[in-house]
Amino acid sequence: MEKLKVELKNCYGIQELHHVFDFSPGTNEKPKAKAYAIYAPNGVMKSSFAKTFAALSKGETPTEERYNRTSTYAVEADDACLAKEAIFVLKSEIDISADSPAITNILVNPAHKAKYDELLVDLDRSKKKLVNSLQQLSKVPKSEIIEKLLEDWNADDFTACIETIIATTLEEDLTRYKYADIFDSKIIEVIKSQEFIANASEFSQRYQALFNQTGTIYQKGIFNPEKAQTSFTALDKHGFFACGHRVHFSGEHTSIDKEELDSKLQALHVSIDGDETLKKLRATLAKNAKTQALIDLIENISPFQVEYLLENLKPVNQSKFRKNLWTSYVQNTPDAQFYLESYRISKDEIERIEDEAAQIAPRWA
Repeated sequence: MEKLKVELKNCYGIQELHHVFDFSPGTNEKPKAKAYAIYAPNGVMKSSFAKTFAALSKGETPTEERYNRTSTYAVEADDACLAKEAIFVLKSEIDISADSPAITNILVNPAHKAKYDELLVDLDRSKKKLVNSLQQLSKVPKSEIIEKLLEDWNADDFTACIETIIATTLEEDLTRYKYADIFDSKIIEVIKSQEFIANASEFSQRYQALFNQTGTIYQKGIFNPEKAQTSFTALDKHGFFACGHRVHFSGEHTSIDKEELDSKLQALHVSIDGDETLKKLRATLAKNAKTQALIDLIENISPFQVEYLLENLKPVNQSKFRKNLWTSYVQNTPDAQFYLESYRISKDEIERIEDEAAQIAPRWA
């Protein structure tokens, strides 16, 4: 069937409808859809449309039940009257009380439907649990996890991809590296810059030294130069220093004013800010929350790990690094193995029930 012509008038509330559904295959360059989905708000006669075809499938004439108006209809497949045997209407009275969209709405043997739905719901829950774990490890939004993972692994089946990843050998534990903190578009822009490529290693060494020098006000993982700049800038902007207030650092005997604070920060930062290239790189990394995340990562890993990160952020190595990150995340969550076990246990029974459903479903012309 290539053309389905539908002409309805006064059919269960449908005042008038004229449409031709085109099922022709189209061309290889521009194939056409083989199915139509009618999506609309409540009250616009979707149920009336289904009810009309339900009547036709029984050899009955559609009617106008409310106003007793004369109903007319014409439903033709390729210019011939559509036979009632070629019409099948799947009823919508299906229990969807479970908290998952995985409840099936396909035609199945009623005796097996409860088990079928239970299997799908359990699989859906274990899959969601795995996605939640991967989100916590990668910091990638849950809605993007599956798409990102499949894209980086050049795969199109989630379950098969997880199986491949679990079977992959990876010696390093890379869970300290958060995918979203590394491969955000703003961070990618920075790490592709010549300043970062040429000076990242030296910047990392000098940045680490800020936490170890005498008289430092910084503490790793708690208060770093970027947080200090944000804090002191906010105080100055809101008139803290203009009112004559001063700051007192832990371990020091006296408080200092804005001018003394600026001098102290300048002395602390001389190893970086004395080099214009490194100063520019620090300013670039500190300019927004996303790039600050890269600073936080560099700050909280060892120099060896920084070198490892920088090497893998080179464009030629990024593709493999993305795959290795997903491998580490998957292999370090027990939810991945649990999902695969659930899938394997359920797969045969699900396929058996689906095959049975296919056998009792009508064949379309």
